[in-house]
Amino acid sequence: MKPARLFLIIGILFGVGLAVFAPFGTGFDEDKHLARVYDISGLHMLPNRSIYDKTVYFAEFYTLSYRRFFYRDQGAELFTPAYFGVKADYDSMAIETIMSTYPPLMFFPQAVVAGIAWRALDLPIIPVAIVIRLVTLAVYLLGCYLAIRATPVAKWLFLVAALLPTPLYQASTVNGDGYTHAVCLLFIAVVLSVVFQSEATISRRRFLSLCAAVFLLAMAKPGSILLLPLLLLIPGRVFTTRSQRLGLILLTAGMSIFHLVWIYFSFTNTSLGVESTGMVVSSVLSQLWAYLGAFWRSLLFHWRTLFGSMIAASGYWGTDVSPLVYGLVGAVLLVAILFTGHDKRFRTRTRIFFIGMLLLTWFGILVMYTAGKFTYGEKETMAMVQGRYLVSFLLLGLLAVWGIFPRSRQPERWAGWFIGVGIVAFQALFFWGIFAHYYTPCGPSLFSGRDCQLPAYQNIEIFTHPEVPLEQGVVLEQRFTNTCRRLAAVAVLVDDGAAGARGGVELALNTGQGGVVARAELDAAELTPLKRWTLDLPPGTELARGEYSITLRGEQLNGAVPFAVRTPDRYPGALTLGGQPFDGDLVFYYYCAPVGLFGY
Repeated sequence: MKPARLFLIIGILFGVGLAVFAPFGTGFDEDKHLARVYDISGLHMLPNRSIYDKTVYFAEFYTLSYRRFFYRDQGAELFTPAYFGVKADYDSMAIETIMSTYPPLMFFPQAVVAGIAWRALDLPIIPVAIVIRLVTLAVYLLGCYLAIRATPVAKWLFLVAALLPTPLYQASTVNGDGYTHAVCLLFIAVVLSVVFQSEATISRRRFLSLCAAVFLLAMAKPGSILLLPLLLLIPGRVFTTRSQRLGLILLTAGMSIFHLVWIYFSFTNTSLGVESTGMVVSSVLSQLWAYLGAFWRSLLFHWRTLFGSMIAASGYWGTDVSPLVYGLVGAVLLVAILFTGHDKRFRTRTRIFFIGMLLLTWFGILVMYTAGKFTYGEKETMAMVQGRYLVSFLLLGLLAVWGIFPRSRQPERWAGWFIGVGIVAFQALFFWGIFAHYYTPCGPSLFSGRDCQLPAYQNIEIFTHPEVPLEQGVVLEQRFTNTCRRLAAVAVLVDDGAAGARGGVELALNTGQGGVVARAELDAAELTPLKRWTLDLPPGTELARGEYSITLRGEQLNGAVPFAVRTPDRYPGALTLGGQPFDGDLVFYYYCAPVGLFGY
């Protein structure tokens, strides 16, 4: 099967799955990009230029977001009428500045949908957002399809670069990354089509395609124009006239200026302010050696997360990516580089040029990403973890080594099958990781062999929990429903401040009828603040699913031992303090041991 057609089949299959099942709001800054889409649908082309020099958008972009849920496995609730059927409340619109300030072209198709569905028809928020995701995906698929068709070399490599987990995930949620990645691939492909064309001079159609690619590139996210030096690969002899060559130069210069001016003025009414660009530049230049030191320290400290997330990451790193995904991606890339043909016109200086461009673009993007962090306080190290900013330029490095060990000018027959099956495999594993994380209690632990930890908390305060004090004569009892086939342990979280207490503390697991299953006692001085106190069940203990309770009581306890709670009450099981109901729940855990091959 031809690479372009295979790309569409796999891209549609997994892209649609991600667009539908990645819960609403789990894309990077998705609520802010939806706000920008809605703003453009009202014909506000410049960001933050509506009433009060801010952006007016639906508060439901935030209030309906999965990220506000209290438990990780609540993704399916978004498809219930309580969420899926909610329409916008025009009496409680959000009015604030947003940081989604990209040129409007990338959001035009989505804005058309938003204008019709929300402004004209007043349809519910989440179904329309899913349609907007699908439109974002369609734009990505079209751009990458054209790129694969346009490139005269390394089509299989373009296919793999377009179907890596991170860019496909980004293209399946609402943001500017999908457009940017597709346009970067398309620009590279069009340049290569001119550089390696068989004709002596460039045709009118190809010249217009090149001009269009320059224009589209300048409309992408900040830093995309760092690819423009690729035009230096085009030999001057291919232009039919001097005016044709001059026209391309002027267009490139003009679009570069537009890109930079847009970056500057689009920050005018953001939270950073119009002075931010000059402030950042001045700060970095005046402390250049300190900045470079922080830059390299950050790269050394975060390189695993940075380059790992470039290959495979979901919104806000909510899901753990299986190491098998990275292994399969590596194997597929290796086959695409070594066994999908070569072109003798890829000379050493061309490969060196591509490596130089890769380093230039990555360095430039990381400087743009970290300079502001340095200016506003991160002087020692900076959180250099957004690999999605780098993936659009990864193809440059892959092209530099493509076909470096010549075997055959044509791809090996088996290589295409291997690449196709490999992509399906790593995309399926990646999709399963996302689905398991958002929709199942124990799915993320399924292939790890680890115990499954429940409840599947999210949005829980780590260091400054509310607390309840355990004192002598008072019993804390937290009821819960055991869903494990084999319960292995329970745990509670000791809060800060236990050091002043003396005496014993008992932790027990009890049946719903009050019978003790297991118990343990520690001196209060042995409890470690902000750490879990775990009670392991005796080996061979077999407990049925159902109602149980965790109790804490003092044994000749002097002082109080604080235990972390979550307020108000959200967990179905009740917490009582000295027999009285408490509006909250202990921060507790119960652990399910693996049973069989796929069970907990």
